Amino acid sequence: MNITPTATAADTDLATPSTNQRCFVSCFAYFFCYRSAATPTPHPSQPAPASAAPPALLSVSPTDCPPTPPPTSDGIQVFSPTGVDVPPSLSDRATFWNHHLAATRPDKIQVKFKNGRIRNYEMRFEPRKPVVAARQMRRRIGYASAAVARSLGLEPELITAAMDDICRRAMQCGGVAVAPTAPLSALPVRLQTQFIIDNNVSGALFQKLRLLLGPAPGRASRESLRADRALAEAEEPHVAGTNGGGAYLLSPRAAPQATFDHAVSKKQFLERLVRGADGREIQTSTLFSGQDSPAALPPPGVSDVQICFGLDKGGLRSTCKADISSCNQQHPSSRGNTILYGVLPTAKDDHDELAAMASVYVPDLDGLRQGGLFVHGTRRAVRLILTCDLRFISTWVGHGGPFSTHPCVWCSVVLRRTRSNGARVGRCGDMQAGSQAVGTLRTLEEYERASTRFAETGNARRESPLSVEDHLSIVNRPLLLIDPTHIAPAPLHLTLGITLYVLRLGIKAVYFYNGLPLAHVYAQNLAHLLRDGIGVQPAPYWDGSFEGRACHKIGERLGLVSSLLSKYAPAAASKRYSAACDAWQAVLPVLNRTSAASTNEIAAFRSDTARFVHRMTGAFPWSSVTPKLHVLCCHAPAFLELFGSLGRYSE
Repeated sequence: MNITPTATAADTDLATPSTNQRCFVSCFAYFFCYRSAATPTPHPSQPAPASAAPPALLSVSPTDCPPTPPPTSDGIQVFSPTGVDVPPSLSDRATFWNHHLAATRPDKIQVKFKNGRIRNYEMRFEPRKPVVAARQMRRRIGYASAAVARSLGLEPELITAAMDDICRRAMQCGGVAVAPTAPLSALPVRLQTQFIIDNNVSGALFQKLRLLLGPAPGRASRESLRADRALAEAEEPHVAGTNGGGAYLLSPRAAPQATFDHAVSKKQFLERLVRGADGREIQTSTLFSGQDSPAALPPPGVSDVQICFGLDKGGLRSTCKADISSCNQQHPSSRGNTILYGVLPTAKDDHDELAAMASVYVPDLDGLRQGGLFVHGTRRAVRLILTCDLRFISTWVGHGGPFSTHPCVWCSVVLRRTRSNGARVGRCGDMQAGSQAVGTLRTLEEYERASTRFAETGNARRESPLSVEDHLSIVNRPLLLIDPTHIAPAPLHLTLGITLYVLRLGIKAVYFYNGLPLAHVYAQNLAHLLRDGIGVQPAPYWDGSFEGRACHKIGERLGLVSSLLSKYAPAAASKRYSAACDAWQAVLPVLNRTSAASTNEIAAFRSDTARFVHRMTGAFPWSSVTPKLHVLCCHAPAFLELFGSLGRYSE
């Protein structure tokens, strides 16, 4: 704390203070030290004068201070200032000063000297140490989170996540994370409505907070919030309709257009350019004037925006949710940057169930691709990218699924070689060859032929079904025509599935070499290691699997898992397993990163994925290349080379 004086006349030397003057100086210094420790919020209109030291001597009239009692053992003299109605206590000085400061709380102290000079003292706060180590930062976040959680009545984990984000942003911009109280009087009602919706705060809880803090900070009343919410629901980007048991946006063009307008106004719009065969970004300068075919890709050089469309199934009541997100922003996969396009109750994610959703969504998506959107007043083409898990992708494009004879939606590889399909494997490729699979890449024309071929019914319901050689596992009408190069390889689901694959492979290795009893012991010790050593737990809402953050923590500490396996498996097998874990650790950061990768990182990603798959499948004879491993080593690198990022197009 700096005490800054502002005097009305020049400073002069004063005589030696009397006993009463020393009493005042002692109490004056103690008063300011206590105010500094409490760190109250400075008045918004208070100036920030230059720092200066307080005077050592003050002249006060003898009537201002009563006779001073003898000092105590610690050197502090107790007195009774005017205006304090709490009697001094030698045993509890903290309570005494608490009552005094709570009753007065002056923003400015004025001292008048005998010679007529007046000096004013104002409070100025400066952070003692704005940049601290990680441990001290966690401690500060813990204190703040506990205080906010008690005030709001929310779960501490919820508050901790918000505080982590606030402090992270403050450290990135070089500032200090603060929560001002004076500007809250100007907080718009719409912003409060968005806060309630984004954070799932109930109206009752928000009113409790309003009653707790009072109307001064500007919390809106319940009636004002309800009226503003009704107005927001009536706006074009938010208007929703119903179709049977589902709900959807009536104007899906207005919703992403509002997202781009907001990003442009806040200077948060980011250009996303595709890359050519040489790895360089293709610059755009040509204006978009519309196109006839919605499935056609924007011509090279035409300005465009990137929009992801994905599906997600889950919930206590099984529903399928359709989402739209803009990739031309910093965090496209976060919930706040995602538009809920529609919700439809579904018991299964098969072709018949999704066809009802497609009848609503696909015409609007086609209209977006044909007409484009406006950025900075200029119309741009829409580059649509399909993002969801492999099962949803297969159903959406009319494919038979990841375990059909030709399990890949990007190429025509065969799942595995048998006694009767050798000739077809020679033409289409073998998925078990890992990165050396030479399957023929599928094209948009192939899906357009399937759309015409199965326009009335699927292959299974035809009077004369086509053979596998004819349809190559595309057995239904594609619900959405999209170029296979614009189908994202589901980086989140690759992370979840392959992490479990690595852990289970270790258990199978112990079982293969040492039998079931020792494999059971290893599995128990592995569970203890994951829970206590790595600090992760299965998510109950994913059937006991790990969520994304837990998979990242496991990937960072796979060395502990391979070290544990070395105690139960032969040295040669443990060494191969450890080498495969090292390759997965190199793949994982690039797989989930939203920032653009360099040319060297893309080349390293392709080699690391091939090395990981070959070491995992070649070291253990019972393992095989799964559809996710095939996507990882064969198609994720190609998508990364085209768009420069994989995590940007995650769910």
